[in-house]
Amino acid sequence: MAWVFKAVHKEMNQTVALKMIRPEVRDDAKALERFEYTAKLQAKIKHPNIVFVYDFFKEEFSGATRHFLIEEFVDGSSLDNLIRKKNISAEKALQICREVLIGLEAAHKQGVVHR
Repeated sequence: MAWVFKAVHKEMNQTVALKMIRPEVRDDAKALERFEYTAKLQAKIKHPNIVFVYDFFKEEFSGATRHFLIEEFVDGSSLDNLIRKKNISAEKALQICREVLIGLEAAHKQGVVHR
């Protein structure tokens, strides 16, 4: 649905993740609505195990509206990659899963359900 770029927010002098809706999706009203809705929900959750949302905005470029989301940049590999490459013990994978579940619990307490 979106490209994710590693970027530097000049005003904050901070590395961020910049999500931008892909061109093939930008005319899909439901996808755009879901992107914006998800951004707003995620921005409500303040928890160390949930990626922080700095901003969501729309800009006009060449007659088309582009949707952007600026999030906290998290450096590292996905759990799936670590497991596939066998660079992680079962204990470490379980510890990471526990942290994910703690984040999901925080989201649920805010009325947000991950799907």
